Amino acid sequence: MSKLLPAQYAKILFNLTKDAKKDDLEDVIKNFFSFLKKEHVLKKADYIIKEFIKFSKKQEGIQEIEIISSAKISNEKIKEISKLFGEKTEVKTEIEPDIIGGLIIETDDTILDASVKTQLNKLKQHLL
Repeated sequence: MSKLLPAQYAKILFNLTKDAKKDDLEDVIKNFFSFLKKEHVLKKADYIIKEFIKFSKKQEGIQEIEIISSAKISNEKIKEISKLFGEKTEVKTEIEPDIIGGLIIETDDTILDASVKTQLNKLKQHLL
């Protein structure tokens, strides 16, 4: 049997735990990790847990975004940007001076790149 991807194991864990009673939850998780051990994928547990958290948030309608900027941006600006992605938005920020200016916003499946570095690279390609 071929091994599943961490995201697939995460979905299995989510389905096992979503309707489990609080008293049964510990046993469900122990059984799941026994299953991982049998499948010889226990070493991927960290990746599976990360995917589980990501999938659980998605099921709850929580949108995760990362805002990359060349310098620190204000909390007001962060709130303003996060509102564009919905009420339930979790924001992670990162500072990368290499982008010169502007912003890069990454979601689960989209990258919005409005950085000065990217604009200069596009202009350079256009001129060559």
